[in-house]
Amino acid sequence: MRTVRTILNELKWRSDRDFSRVVVEYIHRGAPGDLASTTGAGILELAPWMMVVGRSAGHASGRAAFPEPGKAAIPYHRIVRVLYDGQVVFDRSPRTEQKA
Repeated sequence: MRTVRTILNELKWRSDRDFSRVVVEYIHRGAPGDLASTTGAGILELAPWMMVVGRSAGHASGRAAFPEPGKAAIPYHRIVRVLYDGQVVFDRSPRTEQKA
């Protein structure tokens, strides 16, 4: 099974991919629906256990989870979906099944 970090690194480093076309949706408590997103351009680093994103106006509330101003740490386990060009390439969002 490929991890979300493996998928993000592949999208970032493959010559036939454009990382700016990536959208990452992640759990962000306090955001509408407890979800936030960033694009590949907003991802500053893919560290071993987290991605580092630039803190924008959307992340202005709350305490930063990263010691450097203007950055926030998003652990990989909080990522629920990765899209490339609008197509889902990773999805761990909870599925709700409707029973008849």
